[in-house]
Amino acid sequence: MRRYTTVMTALFVCLPAVAQSQLQDQARSSVKGDIGVAAVSLHDPRVSGDVLTWEFQIRNDSTEDIWICDTMGSKSYQACLSSGNAALLVQRYLDFPPESLSLTGAWGGYSRLRKGETCMRLMSLPVPIQPQYAFSEPRRERPLEYAACVTLEIGYYSGDLPATILDMLRDTEATPLSETSRDVASEKRGVAYWFGGTQTFLMFNENAFYEDRLLNRSEWVAIPYTSQSLKGERILRLDADGVRIPYLEQERAAPRQPDLDQCTQIEMKFKTTASGFFFPYVDEQSLLSSAEQQYLRSLQTIVIKDRAVLDSIADEVAEGMCDALVADHGAAELTCHCTDGRVISLTVYDCSYIVDQRGQVFKYLSRLPSLRTITPQVRGLDLRARCASQLEDLWYRLRTHHKNKTYPAPRQWCDDILVSPKPGVGRQDVFIPLFCCPTQPQGRSHYAMNPDCKYDSPPDMVLLFEAKPGWNQHGGPELFSFDNHDPKGGLVLLNDGTMKFIRTEEELKQLRWK
Repeated sequence: MRRYTTVMTALFVCLPAVAQSQLQDQARSSVKGDIGVAAVSLHDPRVSGDVLTWEFQIRNDSTEDIWICDTMGSKSYQACLSSGNAALLVQRYLDFPPESLSLTGAWGGYSRLRKGETCMRLMSLPVPIQPQYAFSEPRRERPLEYAACVTLEIGYYSGDLPATILDMLRDTEATPLSETSRDVASEKRGVAYWFGGTQTFLMFNENAFYEDRLLNRSEWVAIPYTSQSLKGERILRLDADGVRIPYLEQERAAPRQPDLDQCTQIEMKFKTTASGFFFPYVDEQSLLSSAEQQYLRSLQTIVIKDRAVLDSIADEVAEGMCDALVADHGAAELTCHCTDGRVISLTVYDCSYIVDQRGQVFKYLSRLPSLRTITPQVRGLDLRARCASQLEDLWYRLRTHHKNKTYPAPRQWCDDILVSPKPGVGRQDVFIPLFCCPTQPQGRSHYAMNPDCKYDSPPDMVLLFEAKPGWNQHGGPELFSFDNHDPKGGLVLLNDGTMKFIRTEEELKQLRWK
């Protein structure tokens, strides 16, 4: 009889910017008790055909948000046999010691799971499993072996991870090292070295520097590998035994992304509602009206024949990163018909992951933009979400503008936050796209600042809002523009970072401006 065990982490505490390292060790060794955050198996892990699959959910019943490790750069996970050769280990976290790996420029992406929420995950790997080493030394090649159990480990942070990092960086920049103890000074130097400072961290996460990537800043954050300078990552662990998993310790070529170059038609059939597929984040869905939600629910099958769109999809699919874990808010089946008679079947999740016919997972930080524009209505909603994401980037810049927690003078707010990533480097026009609504190709800025909103103003006061083109614009609702989007409307950013899409004059009047 199979036995499945869920191993959960310790109770959440509100971590300071630099937590004690022993707290992390305690969290890893805690395996008992009702502790609020759990990875729970939904089905038995199973080998079916040539694929190992395991469906599970991560449940956050704690009192804080958590941030789950969703990627580790180009080495998005580690999969190998345990030292005793009995367990298949699949691991994804950043808290590994520097001596275990030499990875310059490694980084991790963490997605937010709000308190009280549950997210679905799928692990999929072709069998026999071949190793993927990210932070362990490869073993010598061996003949085919079988793992009798599987262990999945995923890293996460509790609390407000972006705010914790920004507070830590501002504290490091504000306090001279000469005024701190030797140990604290060493720790601060480590933090400053890996993150490069507040502005570098912000720009590392900004959409303008990810080309077509849509990284919702309130839901996703990228952080560099810090050689364990950033404390507090904990591990969610899920174990299952009574399985027989083929494993082959041999070098292999990197899995090839699906080749859709000869595709002449794609049938896209939604397995769930298109809302979760195109807009998986809570903040994105909050910008949709009930009619727009209903339209997305009505989408069932879309046939794509346009040659230019097919070529764009093929190019984007070819850029996927090899992965093993999938976030599942919504899924669609792609049936791709090719000129040579081949039919390629793919499953796409969240417009961000593809699982091919072999069970191999590929991850797309770009969130496959061509799929997000396959109907005029979806394209309009996609542009709205991109605009909101850029306003979030500007919010982070404004909130970190001054160490004394003040906003820049309204008459020069664009100039003041148009900063370069390194001291002494001049301002460049490459940074200006951050100020432009994605729907509007002309103009240097399509956003205005409310001069009555201060750093400590009420959280629901308007801070930034959409306007006609103009640099350093500031004023009240008379500057607001409904014309940047289709359907008509405009975005406002409140002082606490909340985003709203305003469709009518009456909604505009109901906002707090003073």
